[in-house]
Amino acid sequence: MTEPSAAPTAPVTAESEAPEAILVGVDDESPSRHALEWALRRAERRDASVTAAWVVGNGENDDDARRALAERIETARTAAGIGPEAVPVAEEVLHGDVVGALLGRAGRADLLVIGTNFTPSLVGRLRGTRSLKLAADAPVPVVVVPEVELGGRSGVVVGVDGSETDHPAVPWAANEAAASGDELVLLRAAVVPVGGVPAYVDPSEVRRAVVDDARATVNAVAAEVREVHPDLVIHGRVTSDLPAHALSEAGATASLVVVGSRGLGTLRRFLQGSVSAEVMLTMTGPVAIVR
Repeated sequence: MTEPSAAPTAPVTAESEAPEAILVGVDDESPSRHALEWALRRAERRDASVTAAWVVGNGENDDDARRALAERIETARTAAGIGPEAVPVAEEVLHGDVVGALLGRAGRADLLVIGTNFTPSLVGRLRGTRSLKLAADAPVPVVVVPEVELGGRSGVVVGVDGSETDHPAVPWAANEAAASGDELVLLRAAVVPVGGVPAYVDPSEVRRAVVDDARATVNAVAAEVREVHPDLVIHGRVTSDLPAHALSEAGATASLVVVGSRGLGTLRRFLQGSVSAEVMLTMTGPVAIVR
């Protein structure tokens, strides 16, 4: 259940930004086709360049990789309805460990886009570990795209809690919404800690105080965003749900969910108490991890 905060809105106008370099990790798993499709759609909107990279391991053939990569690109183009004249795609074959090769190449890109085949099953969890490692250690923002339908989605949703973790995520999400013509949704969880209310305190008063504080945080962040993007439509949303669940639920229809990361640099630290990791493990649509 959500409660919208009182935040005025304004008509959308798209802002022009400098072209960016998008790197897409591609393999023979079907989610990488969705990652490529997402990158093509973004590149067309923002006049960005796209490089599709296939990593070849020991005993694998470069020519086979190039043929598979070309086929994957064509399949993604068909799904996106975007031809080579609209968005050219550079093709690269990298060598070595997939995670290491993509992390090394990402240093020359502005954005890394990868697919994920994570599922709640044991096999799915093991197969999805690669995307977690890339999101945890990449030197640039990472967009992780699951195997979902990308058409018909709208809104850029960003988690807000007023901490330093929000600092890079909110302006990045605002820029994304402005460039794509989407609305920006600032999502704040107002959760009363279990066991955090003394017996002599009225729980309803605590609840009201938590919600009021959450609304104040959302409105303050919205005011900061409007200073940079005065024409952007912004919605503040306060929910009583847990942050990761609320973001994943919003992601079912959103164009993109954006979360901040503490940038601690290792998979273990990324996973420990991380809303970013929880959202990735329950994602229902494309998710951007920004540090």
